[in-house]
Amino acid sequence: MRAKTGKFVNCAECTEKFYQRKDKLGRNKFHFCSPECYWAHRRKRPKTAIDTCTFCGKEFHNPSGHYKAKDAKYGSFCSQKCYGKWRTENIVGKNSPQWKGGVSGPRGMHAWKKARKDALERDNYQCAQCRKKSDGRNLDVHHIIPVDFFDDPLDAHVLKNLVTMCRKCHATKHKLTEAQLKGLEAGRTGKA
Repeated sequence: MRAKTGKFVNCAECTEKFYQRKDKLGRNKFHFCSPECYWAHRRKRPKTAIDTCTFCGKEFHNPSGHYKAKDAKYGSFCSQKCYGKWRTENIVGKNSPQWKGGVSGPRGMHAWKKARKDALERDNYQCAQCRKKSDGRNLDVHHIIPVDFFDDPLDAHVLKNLVTMCRKCHATKHKLTEAQLKGLEAGRTGKA
């Protein structure tokens, strides 16, 4: 017969002493003598805490830190939407993890955003291939000649090089072969 290695502990619910195996002693904060005591204890425990949204100021029931920002200094949020809006307003510039010392993005981000908007408006928020209409959120603006083929990325953002496409058509468009891409570059430079 094996020697017992556990010890006697008090039930967290009914305070009755009972024997608990050693393997269960370290991993649980509370110990229960029966499933009935366990569930009785669970029912008494508060399910949520009342918290105040950092963004909108609304009080809400916060089940175990739901929508709590990864870093506690950011606060608590009543919804994913409030957290997203708060991040948009507060995690910018030097506070952003993507901050690169004030250097704009590799594609000239401001010029790209304007060119994208202009292309969407020109194409009436409609895919040039399948004619699917959208409000602009599910549409991509495709560079006919890829940005990588230009010495200056800003030269790629001209309206005649842009076409509006739905995500599905845009994905199929990018399944070009290497020969097709070389043909695009030859067409751009005038070399055959």
